[in-house]
Order: sequence, then structure tokens, then C-alpha cells
Amino acid sequence: MTGPAIVLPGDPAPVFAQRSGSNPNFIFDTVAGRDILLCFLGPAGSPQGEAAVSAIHALDDIFDERMALLFFVSNDPADETEARLAERHPGHRIFWDFDLKVGRLYDAAPQPEDGPLANAPRWVLLDPTLRVRSVVPFRPDRSDIAEITALLRAVPPPERHAGFEISAPVLVLPQ
Repeated sequence: MTGPAIVLPGDPAPVFAQRSGSNPNFIFDTVAGRDILLCFLGPAGSPQGEAAVSAIHALDDIFDERMALLFFVSNDPADETEARLAERHPGHRIFWDFDLKVGRLYDAAPQPEDGPLANAPRWVLLDPTLRVRSVVPFRPDRSDIAEITALLRAVPPPERHAGFEISAPVLVLPQ
């Protein structure tokens, strides 16, 4: 039996199709071309989930869909049925990961012994080419929020993600 995938900075992001708040079969790799933040938050009603959602809503200036896009990844059906999470346009989307397909790809799915809604909550920041920039686990002291905010504020515009202006058609693989 193989364990969950482990994604590290520099790795290509695992791609998938999953139900989102606006599309029953959202093809993830169609969002390339901007920075992507995946927030594997567990139940949005938990204290750490509420802190993550609140922190993200304070960063609306970043998630404008041109520079960056956010996806909350929820594995708790109550987040949908109780409307704890809602898509906000521009820039805030949701993947309903009740089958844990996305969580398993990003090492954020619960293990059988942990119970159905446990997970490894984390932030995964991807660059415009869908390569992993950073993986930041949630921390009890909420220092993960300050760290991911600083990372988001430091990323260059998508056209300069490699450290210099890129013009098509050029293949550049930074890092």
C-alpha cells in the first residue's frame, strides 16, 4: 500500500478534475498562468478553518484572478450544506473534496485511523506554471497565516515569475 503523495517546492503540482462551487467537473490545470493558493482547511467551522477563511478574506487585493487565485479545498460536507464557504468573485473558489481525491494528491487527506474529517491542513502555493512554490502547514499559533501572507505579497507578477519578463513562445523552467 502506498502512502499519500508528498509535494515539495519545485515539484509539478498534481493536476485533477474535481467538483467546485461553480463547475461539477473543474479541470484544475486550466487555471495556470497566475499564482494559485490551495487552502486545505478541514472543516471551515473549526477554529483553524475559521482563522484561515478570515485571513484570506483580508487579502482580497491579491486574489484578483489575474495575479492570483485561491481555492479552498473542503472535505467536510457540512461546509457546503451549511453554507460555511461560498465562492467570491473575483478570485475565491472552492473544491468540494468529499471523496478526498485532491487531499490525497497533496498529502492533506485524513488517514483512516484519524477519522473522516481529520486532515493535514496546509497552504500550498503554486507558481503560474503549476509548480509548487511553498507548502506551509497550519500551526496552532496561527503563524502560518503570517507566513503565507508574506509569501503572497512577495510573489512577482505572473509574467515575471521566473525572475525576469517572459515573452511567448519561450519555455522556462525556473528552479
